[in-house]
Amino acid sequence: MKKLLLILLCLPFIGFGQEIIINQAGKKIILNSDKTWEYLELKTVANDSINLSGFSSYIELTESRNISKLLNTKSIDIVKGFDINNFEVLDYCCGYSPSFLIRDINGKTGFVSNYAVSKSNELTRLLDEKNDLNTLAKKSPINIIGTKIEEINSADGVDFSITWQYLDKLKDIKYLDYTVVPYNCVGDPVSGRYDNGRFTGRITGPVSASEFKDGRFKREKSYWGTAWYNNTICSIKIVKVEVEYMDGTKYIYVKELPKISAPYLKHYSF
Repeated sequence: MKKLLLILLCLPFIGFGQEIIINQAGKKIILNSDKTWEYLELKTVANDSINLSGFSSYIELTESRNISKLLNTKSIDIVKGFDINNFEVLDYCCGYSPSFLIRDINGKTGFVSNYAVSKSNELTRLLDEKNDLNTLAKKSPINIIGTKIEEINSADGVDFSITWQYLDKLKDIKYLDYTVVPYNCVGDPVSGRYDNGRFTGRITGPVSASEFKDGRFKREKSYWGTAWYNNTICSIKIVKVEVEYMDGTKYIYVKELPKISAPYLKHYSF
């Protein structure tokens, strides 16, 4: 099987205002914005692409009907033909009782609930360590992890959430706007009863980068209620992100959305 090379940083993660350079002795060092520095040590570990770091051992699957294609309140989007004996765990989302994104040897992806996972806190920590390293290597200020249809009420009102991270320690966010469009369970864009489909959810700051003591960055979950009235909605896709910073500068992501999207975000929608 194909082998992956996982690079683990033994010293602090590379963040904003930092860069890796080679000194006169040929050693790689981290140069901080205040001109202080520290050595960068790299350790390589060979991993199996299907059983990445043994993560699949944390999940017990007895049948594929427990695997959902998308994160929503529906039960019709079951992944058929998923190989429950050969899969890897890619990431998790969204909140205190997360679902886990898995991919089998044939490339099929789906989500399993927290109830199928043993030692979920330990698994989320391991996934954080792996995915935060890849995220920081991109040097993007925002990392959008996943989306979820949280609830559809009796009046067909749809609630959804977006899980994301803010990584830029140099400046704070004043306003962060996510524009999304909804899709039904067969992958067609739809609208609500009283709208044209597009919805923009605003996060009001100030928002600062939040890093734990072990170097992991906090995952934020933002929730919007009754964005549409349509009980056929199964997923959402982010089409625009607008950031306004406390210093007055702004940035709009449309074509550049991949720069601030986690590599597995594509599995959360059609």
